[in-house]
Amino acid sequence: MGREGVSSYRSMRALALRLAERGFASVRFDWRGDGNSAPVEGSDLVAAWVQDLASVHEEAERIAGALPVHLVALRLGASVAHRWGCPLSGRTILWEPISGRAYLRLHQKLRVLGTEIPVMPRESGAELSGSFFTPAQVRDLNGLAAPKSTTPLPDRVGCRVEEDRGAAEHLYFAAPRYARIPYASIDAIINDLEDASAAAAPLPTWQQTPTTTLTVNEVSITESFVRVGPHALHAIETRPMGETVRGCAFTSAGGEPLDGPTGLWAEAARAAAARGALCLRSERRGLGVHLDPAEPVEPNPYTLEGVEDVAAVIQDLRARTDRPVVAVGLCVGAWLFMRACATAAPDRILALDNIVWQPDPRFVARFFKEPLLRRFLTESPGSVDDSDEEFRAPGARTRVKEVLKRVREISRRRPLPLRRVMARRGLAEYPYELLSVAPSTTRIDLQFGAAAARHFVDVHGPESLARLRAQGRRIDVAQWDDLDHALLAETARRRSLESVVRAVAGP
Repeated sequence: MGREGVSSYRSMRALALRLAERGFASVRFDWRGDGNSAPVEGSDLVAAWVQDLASVHEEAERIAGALPVHLVALRLGASVAHRWGCPLSGRTILWEPISGRAYLRLHQKLRVLGTEIPVMPRESGAELSGSFFTPAQVRDLNGLAAPKSTTPLPDRVGCRVEEDRGAAEHLYFAAPRYARIPYASIDAIINDLEDASAAAAPLPTWQQTPTTTLTVNEVSITESFVRVGPHALHAIETRPMGETVRGCAFTSAGGEPLDGPTGLWAEAARAAAARGALCLRSERRGLGVHLDPAEPVEPNPYTLEGVEDVAAVIQDLRARTDRPVVAVGLCVGAWLFMRACATAAPDRILALDNIVWQPDPRFVARFFKEPLLRRFLTESPGSVDDSDEEFRAPGARTRVKEVLKRVREISRRRPLPLRRVMARRGLAEYPYELLSVAPSTTRIDLQFGAAAARHFVDVHGPESLARLRAQGRRIDVAQWDDLDHALLAETARRRSLESVVRAVAGP
């Protein structure tokens, strides 16, 4: 759940795919109040989640027919499964369980350490990174116990705690960018399930339910699973019951799934649909359900492939409605929508905390792959990778250091004409190059936190805006100090939600 669910998403998807390769049909779901599911109504969190698990188990039994049904539950989900306690026809694996009290304590500390933005007042509830619980929900969650190692478990129920704590933390604890798929653990889990399985049998025909109805602020909306673009990207359409006033496209930040950042896009799409917006949240190739299970970590999301995928979302919305289209993205999501304007421009872009101002994706690839370029072509020079063979000879290494030192000093005070030339060659950041991709008819709203705002100034953002506005472009800039880059702070999440609703309802 929460940020742990985002970090472990790749691993759980890889587990499902490997299960399929070994002859298992699997069901993954989002708990109420998390991911793409509807919010929890009331304070009985744990009771709602137990009911969710019972509903999913019932569906799995219907799909399985006479075959046994197993359960693999991770972290807080393992403790919910332990509370549920229903005997299954197959095995139950409680993977790295954590109690509700420990979960709250851990993630409240991480929220404080993760960003300097103040947390909400304690009396209003518990603020975690990317999630928030009311005082009543906190009390309920504090009562969720994890299975103890000293307590005997029922037959066919096992508790799996990883011996390699580093692998465990990279499964659910690391930031999504650094999370890793634990292939050895996944294979061990599947082997345990295979030992307990019955003989293979055909499954009954599965009947999907692609559409549901939700109520948001006393307004009914519908949500449907759809496919987008030539690559049949997995997407969710959120549609108002009445007249459509806007189209609204969302794409995830980094490698988060389509509900991201951490479920906020799902909430924003529903709030916008209640105001008359037809919303589309879509995955991108290589990410979410379209990930490559052989890739243990999130790939670089700054790619032309990603640009094509968000352009397909805009084009799909244009086909669904003749109303103006707004695009909403955070970080790389904002960059992708601005870059996609070359082929599919929305009428308005809400760009939250963009930090890359070069339209050529090879610039970012160089940043990640070439340590020397990271040293003198970026605004924050990093360390040189001493493992490069050509620099192992003492004489050559010393000479290169001296050259780099001089180049670095020049790059730090890089004059505007030089920056323009380097930006046109894809070797430096200059906001004009990215912002000018959009046609003059596209309004761009740039919203920055403190760090991203400083970077925008460092790469001559104000001068870029002056040039673009002189050409008649509509580009608005706002800075708010409670915007953290991953939208983990509750104040940042609420303000972002308000920004989306304003963009949908505005002129």
